[in-house]
Amino acid sequence: MIFTIAFFIIAIIRCLFWFQFFSNFRKVPINTSASGKLPGVSLIVVVKNEYFHLQKLVPALLSQKYANFEIIIVDDFSTDESFAYLKSFEDQRLNVIKCDKDLPGKKYALSQAIDKANNELILLTDGDCLPASEEWIQKMVTSMTTQTEIVLGFGMMEKKGHLAGLLSRYDSLFTATLYGSAANLGLPYMGVGRNLLYSKSLYKHVGGYEKHADLPSGDDDLQIQLMANNTNTTICLDEKALTYTEPKASFKEWVKQKMRHISVATAYKNNIKNYLIFYTLMHLGFIYLGIFSTYFYPLYTLAISAIFYIMTLPVNFKNYKKLGEEKLAYFFPLADITFAIINPLLLMLAQTSTPGKWK
Repeated sequence: MIFTIAFFIIAIIRCLFWFQFFSNFRKVPINTSASGKLPGVSLIVVVKNEYFHLQKLVPALLSQKYANFEIIIVDDFSTDESFAYLKSFEDQRLNVIKCDKDLPGKKYALSQAIDKANNELILLTDGDCLPASEEWIQKMVTSMTTQTEIVLGFGMMEKKGHLAGLLSRYDSLFTATLYGSAANLGLPYMGVGRNLLYSKSLYKHVGGYEKHADLPSGDDDLQIQLMANNTNTTICLDEKALTYTEPKASFKEWVKQKMRHISVATAYKNNIKNYLIFYTLMHLGFIYLGIFSTYFYPLYTLAISAIFYIMTLPVNFKNYKKLGEEKLAYFFPLADITFAIINPLLLMLAQTSTPGKWK
């Protein structure tokens, strides 16, 4: 009986958290118009062996409907035809440079590009990404207010039918609602390098990537924790401002990518660690107490579980719809159980293994 009572209590706490926390995700209005002269933007991409993806990405970036922008692409020691392809363009807006140090991760390559940027606003994406529209830059910039120095965009996964694709889609989607909701509540703790805008002066003010240069990953989440506060950060929820990435083709590749992301969690600020630990304990407590409770009182446990998932469905549906993934709201119960099993295993593996290369 004690497991069922504990499960019931944590179900109530988790349900209240869901309504109080995740309902904030949608509270940023979409700016549908741009007035006045918009500032210049330096769009930065670090690539390594992305020849195939660059054939789509570069034309998509050059076709952006924005008056004043430059594109800086850093070739990070590619061994394919990436550099030759990039040099074939004669557009003055495109500046192609070679990284001069072959270091783990891409922080050095990013810093090299930011140093060469001619504009105050830095917009980041990855070589395997594509913007959702020709208005991507404009929508990200017009999300800013007079106080804004950081805009957290969202990088979604393309819809693929395989298992790794489904896991990647849901993981990216849920992570987006987690950090987006936290940012709207005044606790910005991460963004994604696939879609992130910030000011060059802010980046310089915190010393660039120097404070976590020893870690291969963290150019997005750890950097946001250095730069962001409860007044200088906003999110951009316009569907035209999304970017899309092809998910990993296999479960093994997805696990390696996920472990690389998790590997920097120990370097998070204490208040952010506490927030994420609280959420994780609620998640794991709900799932594993539910499993124990099912053994003793299966009907009560299933009823409590069903009520929780039904009550949270509208919140998830509205949030996921903002990111074009409303159908995945119905996948939440299965994903909730799946990630309660996978995430602790990945966390343990990440603590006992060396982070892999980013490419």
